[in-house]
Amino acid sequence: MIIINLMVTTIAYVMLLLVKDLPGILWVSAALAGIGMATTFATTLLWISESIAVTGRVSAVVIASGSFGSIVQPQVVGQLFEVSEVGGPMSMVYVLVTAAFVHIALFTSMLVFAARCVGYSEKKS
Repeated sequence: MIIINLMVTTIAYVMLLLVKDLPGILWVSAALAGIGMATTFATTLLWISESIAVTGRVSAVVIASGSFGSIVQPQVVGQLFEVSEVGGPMSMVYVLVTAAFVHIALFTSMLVFAARCVGYSEKKS
């Protein structure tokens, strides 16, 4: 489910690169992004709970790290929005596409880490 969510949001954000030529694609992209992001947080929390016990401290880390992008991304876009050499208003699209690929890289590294932890705990028992 997480992989499907990541793929749908990545496709939606990459579609935004075509907005300059096809303005109608904005609505399709927005709908796809909403569908892809709708269950990502809940599914990720469920996936985490399969590997470790979700305590208050773990929940706090998950929520804080999930909120980090919401804090950083507007700052980056705000700095780039006025600079026409970097894309001007399209800088938001570039940041979204970059964020989508960063999410894929983070999920892949989490998947590898979780597989190693499960393999380690099985060897230990």
